[in-house]
Amino acid sequence: AFLSKGKKTVQAKMLDLLGLKGLPDHKIRIEATGHDSMREYEQYKFQLIREGEMPVPCILIMPSRANADSPVELRLQEEGKGTYLSEYANFAAALTEGKILLLADLRGFGETTDPAFYTDAKYWNREYRNAMISMHIGRPIMGQRVVDILTLLDFCSEHEFLKGHPVKVFANGIYGPVAIHVAYLDERINSVEITHSVKTWKEYIEKPMQWDMYSNVLYGALKYYDLPDLIRLSNCPICFAD
Repeated sequence: AFLSKGKKTVQAKMLDLLGLKGLPDHKIRIEATGHDSMREYEQYKFQLIREGEMPVPCILIMPSRANADSPVELRLQEEGKGTYLSEYANFAAALTEGKILLLADLRGFGETTDPAFYTDAKYWNREYRNAMISMHIGRPIMGQRVVDILTLLDFCSEHEFLKGHPVKVFANGIYGPVAIHVAYLDERINSVEITHSVKTWKEYIEKPMQWDMYSNVLYGALKYYDLPDLIRLSNCPICFAD
């Protein structure tokens, strides 16, 4: 019944659950932090700054074969962008096909991972401290990461190398539900592919003893929608590759 009320109503409730007062504006500051020339590509490093938010560190890989029609593949790996970058085999095919790669660490992962000694293993969540503090201040960590992806989309819309290129999102693990929410909220994403991630919050109710649940919890969300509902209602295709 709630989902039948239209996108404007659904979006407003979603933003409320995510702890956002509204969609952030497009005002970001792009700071270049490094550049390396490789045999088959150019590698650029950036910090994306939005007032009041955590900086988003990212790496842009521009293949020599890229052209005006090349897609931008936004790669979000909970293991960190450095892990993806450390294996040349991960992106060799993309270079051959001329795909532009954008690798990023959203807050709490990669460069900003909370030290493990701050989280007691008994809580079954690798980022228990960050997740619980976020909930208590009314800004679930999922909502904060939604802002980070919107910042990356603003970067894609503004930077001279990226604007006009279709954006495809690849997300794994904890990043999965974040990417699903952004795909519903922002039409700049052309497609989303998710691996090794929760497919429905009902899994948490049916099997409550799971790792890293706090990272993907939105209090009260199932009163209004579940993840499959967002996939069905999104304007871009969203698929699970596993």
